[in-house]
Amino acid sequence: ANAYFNEVVSQYTEMKQEAKNLPNKPSVFSGMMYADTWYMPANGSFGAKLLRDAGGDYNVADKNKTGSAAFSFEDVLKNHQHSQFWFNVEFPTKKQVIQLNAKYRYFDAYKNNNIYTYASKMNEFWENSAAEPHFVLSDYIQIMHAGEVEKKPLHYYQRIEE
Repeated sequence: ANAYFNEVVSQYTEMKQEAKNLPNKPSVFSGMMYADTWYMPANGSFGAKLLRDAGGDYNVADKNKTGSAAFSFEDVLKNHQHSQFWFNVEFPTKKQVIQLNAKYRYFDAYKNNNIYTYASKMNEFWENSAAEPHFVLSDYIQIMHAGEVEKKPLHYYQRIEE
């Protein structure tokens, strides 16, 4: 167990350093609406750390707590309308996303089809990602820095279908 843990730490640290040295820091946001509330990783959470460690510009107001932060749709639109990437959408197609809430079409990431999900591997993601953060980090780097880094297959994430 110690050898595996040390290998994960080593790989994660190496990828984090690689991402830190990349010139492009794309803007990103995460999550979706549930009822009238949009939940996304708070700035102090491991989810936010993964996005920033991958070289993403991720910041959610001044919510420095851990866990999830709750926002209104209007707050998310105001702060992330022009973000380049949208992560952790829980549906595999744009049609399903827009059926859930027609206002999602106002986000540039929606318009540019830069929306990513783990929906096709949801069980695997929730069962394994905590022990394999280096795979999540690798996916984020591959997505946010395509063309800047050596191409590798994605482990959990995929771009949602039109």
